[in-house]
Amino acid sequence: MKWWQDRSGAISVLADAGFWVSSMYGVAFQMRIHTDVSNTPATFVIDRNGVVRWAHIGEGERNWSDRPKEDETLAKVKEFAK
Repeated sequence: MKWWQDRSGAISVLADAGFWVSSMYGVAFQMRIHTDVSNTPATFVIDRNGVVRWAHIGEGERNWSDRPKEDETLAKVKEFAK
């Protein structure tokens, strides 16, 4: 797991290469790509109290490209940061 935080400390980003957190949110090892397994693409906006305020979870059998645009995700972060 790797955390990144912006300079103000207002936004944190988690890279979950070990699938530990993604398994807690039910999106780990949900799709097969050839002989490998991979997480379903998912983006969560979680507030300081641990409440999921917004989620985008890839849909469909071949969902690896079903991801929100960066500006959509940042808009949700700003919306719930108020």
